[in-house]
Amino acid sequence: MLYTYLLINSIDNIPFYAGKGSGNRMYHHIRNALNEKYPNRSVHCKILSIIKKGGSIIYQQTFHETEQEAFENEILLIEQYGIDPTTIETAYGLSSDYERRIAFQADVQDYVDMSI
Repeated sequence: MLYTYLLINSIDNIPFYAGKGSGNRMYHHIRNALNEKYPNRSVHCKILSIIKKGGSIIYQQTFHETEQEAFENEILLIEQYGIDPTTIETAYGLSSDYERRIAFQADVQDYVDMSI
């Protein structure tokens, strides 16, 4: 069964990602972020940042009968919540700001050290 989903920051209860999928697709983002798979994806950087700050990811899911319905709902969620992937911190965005980049790298390293 197809669904749309939101990834929500538990610290401020603001959605930061909307997607569509089936099975356990919505959990792939956190798994990939924690396993450092695709480390430059902005959504993974956001997840690691939330976890570093003591937060967690809240999942909100809505099931759909057809792929077209899921696709249309994904667009509505993006518009409704103003989710703009360009506003999520990325490695590329950090490359031009040395101090923010160093702080971000330190946050990620602290998180990695916690898991050892």
